[in-house]
Amino acid sequence: MFRIGYLGPKGTFSQEALEEYVGNKIHTALDFGTISDMLHAVEAGSIDEAVVPIENSIEGAVNATMDMLAFDVDLKIKAELLIPVNQHLLVKKGTQIENIRYIISSPAFWTVQKFHRYTFSKGCFKVFIQYSRGCK
Repeated sequence: MFRIGYLGPKGTFSQEALEEYVGNKIHTALDFGTISDMLHAVEAGSIDEAVVPIENSIEGAVNATMDMLAFDVDLKIKAELLIPVNQHLLVKKGTQIENIRYIISSPAFWTVQKFHRYTFSKGCFKVFIQYSRGCK
């Protein structure tokens, strides 16, 4: 069976890209905690392929991926996918925006600066590296 890695946990944009990439192919999707672990797993043959982020429209190149491909592993890029990314602010039903005390987010949420600058106090942000980890 085709084994393919993605930057986990479940629910990440990387998993979404993986599902689009594999389509109807029978596969086993394996989530990894880091890009480095995933690319080393491909190189070692533990998995067949990996879907990794290369670039995003807000922050540009994903340095961890670019550096690994340039200096640390002997792998080639097989395909490119462009996926739309939508951000969401999750709250309990009935929550009023003025009552929000903390926002648990990845650093990318800060890119929506006009919105949060005028809506929330600076002290209310708690940063997680990945959105799906913050949602747990």
